[in-house]
Amino acid sequence: IVPFGVWRLELETSLVYWSDDAARIHGMEPTDEAVSLSRIIGRFHPEDALLIEDLVESASEQHTSFRFVMRIDKGDGTYKLIAVAGRYRPDNGGELFGYCHEYQDMVRAVVLAEE
Repeated sequence: IVPFGVWRLELETSLVYWSDDAARIHGMEPTDEAVSLSRIIGRFHPEDALLIEDLVESASEQHTSFRFVMRIDKGDGTYKLIAVAGRYRPDNGGELFGYCHEYQDMVRAVVLAEE
């Protein structure tokens, strides 16, 4: 079973509240405390982190939603893919909420060796 996490970002404070599975998917220990958005984005590959910042900013300002599959640090110098989806809602002065899971797309490939 692939872990499935949920999260909520308060736009006013840039603090994220998330489920235990969401924390684990992001390579962090679960906690009852909110986590800063910048700390979470710092877990992603540097190239992907810039895109994520843009997506969050756009969704916040334009009150839209987003989905992405990006690379996140596994803690050993390698990366895994995770899928994240978020949506704006006006609750609590404006927030984004959504879900995340490890991305395990089924890929079929055939390689023919020439002799």
